[in-house]
Amino acid sequence: MVGQVNSYPILGGGTVIWHDVRDPNDSELDVLAERFHLHPLHIEDCRQRNQRAKVEEGADYIFVVLKPVHVTEKGELQVNDLDLFWAATT
Repeated sequence: MVGQVNSYPILGGGTVIWHDVRDPNDSELDVLAERFHLHPLHIEDCRQRNQRAKVEEGADYIFVVLKPVHVTEKGELQVNDLDLFWAATT
């Protein structure tokens, strides 16, 4: 069973479906990988933090690693990983 899922309509028709997986070691990632035929190396990149920012083409999707920067209350920079799989659904 997949956890937090949100669905958003987009302008011009269609829907964006967002699966919010916060723990990269969660078995939910394996369920999504099987369901959407995600490449094992992209799943490995999700599980291994501190990847470089990149965009790669999968068979039926685009894999993106972003590096959002946040300033903490102490004024320190905190860099995180945000991994996205972008695909059209039918």
